[in-house]
Amino acid sequence: MGRHKGYDREEVLEKAMHLFWRKGYEGAHLQELVEVTGLNRFSLYKEFRGKDGLYEAAVDHYLGGLRHLSEVLNREPLGMANILEEVRLVVFSDFPYGCFMTNALTQQEVLNERIRKRVRDFVTASEQMVLKNLEAARLRGELSPDSDLAGLAKFIVTFDIGIVTFSTTQPTQEDKRRIYENFRLMLTRGTGVQSPGSGEASDAPAVLVNRTR
Repeated sequence: MGRHKGYDREEVLEKAMHLFWRKGYEGAHLQELVEVTGLNRFSLYKEFRGKDGLYEAAVDHYLGGLRHLSEVLNREPLGMANILEEVRLVVFSDFPYGCFMTNALTQQEVLNERIRKRVRDFVTASEQMVLKNLEAARLRGELSPDSDLAGLAKFIVTFDIGIVTFSTTQPTQEDKRRIYENFRLMLTRGTGVQSPGSGEASDAPAVLVNRTR
């Protein structure tokens, strides 16, 4: 029988993710990772192949906390309501360090190609999920037949990234309500699409809302 690990892998990843999230890849030194995670250097290299491997695993751990957003965008029936609900969840969540993934985009020169590709794939996949909902919305007459759906998908993903970055300024609930309401009106004006109320606080899972505190 193999030796039982003296640590919880998910707990280690949660702690490492927060350090990387707050200080960036370069700013999180190996000794700090050892201290924060409680792993010694031997265990860190054995389990994660060093700092690169730990960062890559932390990226996947972060994405696991966002899985429910993908579930919203894949919910049937596809359409504008899914997009509005996904954006509402993002707007009313807390991201005191911004988005882990978009923060990584600013550090591409120091990340290995495998991690850079993981980040690019995340952005591309987000656009594709939004685009599927826009296509369904157009088929139902919720959008004009000549709408630039690819451009609109990029705009919505850019809005998500921007609002997560803005969250670092600690906006009030009223700020968030007004932001979401303006986005909702801009996207649905004249379409008759039913959408979540603008004054509702997020019911996003605690893994997204509370993990950043």
